[in-house]
Amino acid sequence: MLIFDISSAELINKISRKECGAIWSMDISQEDTILAIGYENAKIELIDLVKAKVNNSEKYVLNTYKTKQTSILCLKFSYENLLLAISSFVVETR
Repeated sequence: MLIFDISSAELINKISRKECGAIWSMDISQEDTILAIGYENAKIELIDLVKAKVNNSEKYVLNTYKTKQTSILCLKFSYENLLLAISSFVVETR
């Protein structure tokens, strides 16, 4: 994932998270400071965009959350900055 400064058309940072798999959903907080990323391997990562703009280290990852086994289909920040995550649940029948 690439972070660009649109006004100057310059690349600010490149975020590479190979161990997380494909990105299925993303949303940015109301203050434009936190990026939530939902991956196919059942992980949600919270990225601090202020830190990601300044340095290229791994310190921009605020936290990682993992579900038991379901992929993250949709992420959405509310107006109060509560993060809603939606995933599918499959019941196996015999």
